[in-house]
Amino acid sequence: MSNALEPIRILLAEDNASVLALLDKFLQKIGHVVELAENGQEALEKYLINPPDLLLTDINMPVMNGLDLIEKVRENQTETWVPIIVLSALGEEEDIIKGLETGADDYLSKPINLSILRAKIKSMQKMISLQSINKHTKEELRKANDDLEQEQELAKNLADNILNQGNIKHPCVEYWLCAAKQFSGDLIGASQTADERLHIMVADSSGHGLSAALPTLAVAKIFHTMSNKGFSIPSIVAEMNLATKAMLPEDRFVAAALFSIDFNQKVIECWNGGLPAALVIDKSGTVVHEFKSDHLAISILSAEKFDSKTTAYRWDDTCELIVYSDGLIEAENSSGEQFGLSALLSVIKENEQGKRLRTIKDRAINHLGSEQGEDDISLLAINCEQKVDS
Repeated sequence: MSNALEPIRILLAEDNASVLALLDKFLQKIGHVVELAENGQEALEKYLINPPDLLLTDINMPVMNGLDLIEKVRENQTETWVPIIVLSALGEEEDIIKGLETGADDYLSKPINLSILRAKIKSMQKMISLQSINKHTKEELRKANDDLEQEQELAKNLADNILNQGNIKHPCVEYWLCAAKQFSGDLIGASQTADERLHIMVADSSGHGLSAALPTLAVAKIFHTMSNKGFSIPSIVAEMNLATKAMLPEDRFVAAALFSIDFNQKVIECWNGGLPAALVIDKSGTVVHEFKSDHLAISILSAEKFDSKTTAYRWDDTCELIVYSDGLIEAENSSGEQFGLSALLSVIKENEQGKRLRTIKDRAINHLGSEQGEDDISLLAINCEQKVDS
């Protein structure tokens, strides 16, 4: 690979015709493209039309002097830095200092030593070359980032359609899903079965972003398809484990809690694998039952070892089922303090049914100091009473 530097475009501003001709001939001889200007105003106009790679300018010129030219050039500077070398007669140190203070990068005293000028230009060429490479790299990165954003937007639209997020429509269901990134590894799903049971799922895939969201696509598809066909929770969760076990790496899993709510029989059936205990709350705000995690998360065990057995709870009086992912109680504020289970239970106790989810959400956001935390947050509240037409 050649180390030769590419020729550059040089704008030369000089009112002395003989010096202008000498420098023009010399610069072209050493391989550069030269554009000439006889005063600062002419040089500025040419700069604004097509900025050069390097500006060589005299200080004392008619119409517009070199100092004003430098100031105007720096005022109109693009993101590509144009080096400026000041040409000044011997004994004009004050002009040289003013030029450097105004924005020049280097200087050369007259009469011009062409060997020194060549060396200075070569030094500037290295900087110009590096700047060009950096600009090209930035443009490639910007294009790659634009392409990535478009792909992620397309993937997100696809994921949202499959997960059906934001379309949980049931009079007894309230929920809050807060993604830490563009893609959520948490999932909330609800499906009404043909025999009037309500199936609910809260899932929390390990990891964050797109890699965490992908497993939930498979889980959501299985949940909705099998629920609509009337399959039981044990059958659904067993199929989820089988499908995700085949597609996920060994270090990835999906914590999930699935519920089947029979409003006619007043029974909640639950399978909880890896999520915090779901809470059944009575009218006074007291926890009357917990659906604890008594299984490992989905995709950890083989089909032979996987346990799909559920537990059940029958309610007598109206109650509320609160389900959440660990992103809620582990949400940290700027001081590193977690929201915590005690704060959650306190909000539940202090608020009546129907107002708890909104209050928990507000308290959690206030604790975080923003609407987004380091982890995805899922929160679900289900009003359990008599049969309700959906």
